[in-house]
Amino acid sequence: MKTIRQTLILSFCLVLLAACQKANKKLVVEPDNLNSLYTKTAQTLFTARPTSATMLGVDKDLAGGNYNNRLEDYSPKSENQLRQSLLNLNIAYKKNKNNDVNKDVMQVLSRYFAGNEEFPIGYIDTWMGLSPFIVNQINGPLIDVPNIMITNQQINDIKDAKDYIARLDH
Repeated sequence: MKTIRQTLILSFCLVLLAACQKANKKLVVEPDNLNSLYTKTAQTLFTARPTSATMLGVDKDLAGGNYNNRLEDYSPKSENQLRQSLLNLNIAYKKNKNNDVNKDVMQVLSRYFAGNEEFPIGYIDTWMGLSPFIVNQINGPLIDVPNIMITNQQINDIKDAKDYIARLDH
C-alpha cells in the first residue's frame, strides 16, 4: 500500500515538475502563460508541504527556500490560505483557452488539493483525498512525517543534521 501511495505522489509531482522551469520567486501568474501557472502551482503546494518536498528532493526554489528544517502548518488559517491559493490557480487554468492535456491535469490537481468548498476543514491526502480529520490511524502528518524523516531526509553534512534537528524541534 505504501508503494502505491508513493507512486501516486511521485506521479503527481512529476507532472508538476515536468512543467516547471527554474522557479522565479516574483512569478506573476497569467492565465495565458501555462509554464508560469505550472510553476506557481508547484511552488504553492511544495511551500505549504515541505515534507513532500523532502520526499521528492525538489529544488529549494520550488519549495519556498530551504525546506528540510520545516514542517507543515496545518492551522485552519494556513490551510485556508493554501486552499484559496489553489482555487485561484484553478480559476486561472479555467481562463486559459489552450486545449492541452497537461493543463487539464494541472487544473484537476489544483482543484483536488484545494479540497471541498462545502467542507473547508480536514487533511487532503495525496492518495485518499479529503479526510475530515488531521489525526487518524490511516494517514496524515502523524504517520507520514516520521516515515518521511526516517526514509527520505538525507543527512550528508552538518547543515543537513541541523535541519533534521530543527525539524524534530517543531
